[in-house]
Amino acid sequence: MIGHPSNSWHVTALAQYQAKRYPETLLLCEQRLSDYPQDAVAWQLKGTILEALNRSDEAVVAYQQAIAHDPEQGESYAQLGELCDRAGDEHRAIEFYRQAVQLRPAWQPLRYNLARAYLRVNQYQAAEEHYHVALHLNPDDAKSQNDLGTLYSDWGKPKLAQHHYEQAIAIAPHSLYPHQNLAILFIKQRAFDRALQELDIAIGICETTPLLHSLKARCEREQEKLERALVSILRAIQLAPDDPQFQVELGRIFDCFKQPEAALVCFQRAIELEPNHLDNYGYCAQMAIRSQQVDLALGYFRPLL
Repeated sequence: MIGHPSNSWHVTALAQYQAKRYPETLLLCEQRLSDYPQDAVAWQLKGTILEALNRSDEAVVAYQQAIAHDPEQGESYAQLGELCDRAGDEHRAIEFYRQAVQLRPAWQPLRYNLARAYLRVNQYQAAEEHYHVALHLNPDDAKSQNDLGTLYSDWGKPKLAQHHYEQAIAIAPHSLYPHQNLAILFIKQRAFDRALQELDIAIGICETTPLLHSLKARCEREQEKLERALVSILRAIQLAPDDPQFQVELGRIFDCFKQPEAALVCFQRAIELEPNHLDNYGYCAQMAIRSQQVDLALGYFRPLL
C-alpha cells in the first residue's frame, strides 16, 4: 500500500517499485528526501521498499516520518499495523489500523485487516462490526465470509458459522479453508458424514495438507470405519511425521482395534514430541494397564499427581 504519486518523481519511483527494482527505488527515495525531507509520500515509499528488503525496523522509522510530515497518511498507519500484525502484536496492530480507518474508512482491505486483528484477540463484537463493513464494501470477499464463520464458531453460534462458511464456498468454491472449517464445524456437531463430504472436497483442492487427513481419520474412527481411518492417519503422518496429535489419533485407532501395545507406542511417541501435554501420559497409563504392564502404568501416572 503506497501513496498516490503527485509529480513526475513519484511516477518514476512508483514505476521502479512496481518493477521490483528495490535498490534503485530506495536510492531514488534517498535522493528525493535529501532535497525534500518533508515529502511524506517519499518517506512512505521508502518504508515500503525497506519492508520488501526485510529491513522492518528501518521501515517503521520511515513510516513514522511519513506520518510526522503528513498526519493524514492513512497508508503509513496501515503499514505499521501490518508490521505489528506479522510480528504477532495484535494490540498495537489494532491501534494503527484504527487510526488508518479513521482516515480511510472505505478502504476494504484495511477493514478486513482490522477485523482479523480483533478476531485474534477474541474481541468478537468489534471484529463482527468491521467484517460486515468489509463485506458491505466488497460483497465477494470470501476471506471475510470465512473469517466470520470462524468468529461465529468461536462465539458459539454454529448456524451463523455454517452460513458464512457456505457463503465463502459459494464465492470461492476452490478455496481450501472454508471447506476445512466447515468440516471442523460438522465434526463438533458430530455430523461426520457431512464433515467427510467437505474433507473430500478439501483434499481434492490440496491433497498434501496433513490436517485434512487427520480430520478424516477422526471421522472414520467415530464411524467405526477403522481400516479407512488407519489409511487416513498414516497419510497424515507421512506428510507430518512430527505432529504429536497425529500420533495420538493413530493411538486411538489402535485402541479401537484392541491393540493396546501398538497404541502405547503411539502415545509414547506423542510424549516424545510434546512432553508437556499431560493427557498423553494418561493415555500411556491406560494402554500399559490394558497390556498388563502395571509398573509402567504407575510411571506414567506420576506426572499426573
